[in-house]
Amino acid sequence: MHTPLRFLADPAPLAPLEVFQDPCVVTAADARAPRLDLGRPFEVRRWILLGGTRGRLFTAATGDPNPLHTHSHGIVPGAFLIAQCVASLEVLAPQLRLAQLKLSLTRVASYGQSLEFVLQGAPDPTGVSVRCRVLQAGHEVARGSITGTPGRAAPPAAGAPVPPALADYCDAMGLAPEPFLERAGPGLPRSFLCTLPSGQLVRDLGGEGGLLNRVTLSFSGELAPLAEAPRVELGLPKRARSTFNRIALEVRSGDACPVSGSALVLPRPAAPSLRALAC
Repeated sequence: MHTPLRFLADPAPLAPLEVFQDPCVVTAADARAPRLDLGRPFEVRRWILLGGTRGRLFTAATGDPNPLHTHSHGIVPGAFLIAQCVASLEVLAPQLRLAQLKLSLTRVASYGQSLEFVLQGAPDPTGVSVRCRVLQAGHEVARGSITGTPGRAAPPAAGAPVPPALADYCDAMGLAPEPFLERAGPGLPRSFLCTLPSGQLVRDLGGEGGLLNRVTLSFSGELAPLAEAPRVELGLPKRARSTFNRIALEVRSGDACPVSGSALVLPRPAAPSLRALAC
């Protein structure tokens, strides 16, 4: 049973690295600054050992019923990899206005082995580009990029109650809940919103074809209020392919659409090594 969390009306200054409950190393011009200087190159490395118990907490919090993720020797959800990349920037660069995420899941990641997240960012003519890689046992399991533009960090919603599922999400992600949510700003964190389509894919496809291979997401900057449960809308193909299906998706809250994009989904695993790449 969680003690209800509320944002502080006047939060104290935060040490960003203290938000992470797993090891993290930042290489930047001033790695001790309250936020990354997005006008200079930086590198973030995080190491996360995800076991079955923590994995099940993540899938319960994000509504993913895929049984491949719910036993101790299961497979790391692809949504977990996506969310950790985005959450790293929410913590370390709260002033970054996310524009787009592209991530390919290239290999199965298993519970019980350490995951290494490597984010390398640098300014470019359109704003900021961050290269993302995830490794396990020396093998690349995911790669992609996140782009955005520097802006101003939005203040948190002072005094707003935090939904229990969001508190469980923070625990599963290894993020100290109150300081993480304060840095993520008002509304539901974008990293949390990114996780919601996976569960909807599994439910709508009945476990058949819910094998996530590649995701492209765009961020509108609109907020999803903490008090309002977001909904996921999928554009399923009229005729399913035997090779892959591209599925349009939107995460909506009221009239707002904070996250939209598409998922490339394999219809079924072609071999055991390709299982659940992973919704």
